[in-house]
This record gives sequence, C-alpha cells and structure tokens, in this order.
Amino acid sequence: MGEAEREKLIAELEIFLDYVDQLEALQTDDVDPTYHVTSLETPMRSDLPGLPLSSECALGNAPDRRGSAFAVPKVIEADDEG
Repeated sequence: MGEAEREKLIAELEIFLDYVDQLEALQTDDVDPTYHVTSLETPMRSDLPGLPLSSECALGNAPDRRGSAFAVPKVIEADDEG
C-alpha cells in the first residue's frame, strides 16, 4: 500500500468515526427499535381452489411442445468414456 492510499484511507476512516460520534450523541432512550422505516404489511387474498388450466391453455404460448408437455433443450450430455 502506497503512502497516498494510506493517507486516503485514514481520511475516510476519520470521516466515518466522526459520523459515529454524531450518532452516539443522539438521545434515543425513548425511541422504540425499528427494523424497517415503513410498515411491512403483506396484502393477503383468499386462497380458494379454482379450476385447473387445460393443457391447451397452459401450453398456448409455449415455443415448443411435445404432446401435452413443454419441450426444452437437452441439458445433460452422455459420458462418452462409458
């Protein structure tokens, strides 16, 4: 590490430590801990069973199909060394 890089790191560390000092000066005794600044409510919907999709509907936009299944490229190659 060169002297210039060392001096830059020292300056950056001093800025960081000054910021930590500012945070330590804040009065937070009456502040409840927070994990997120916004509420994390998840909208829920009823989980009701419905009619399944037909094969034709499910495969309607498939680029390639074989009968009632999606056709995909082979991803496993056979070992030639047997």
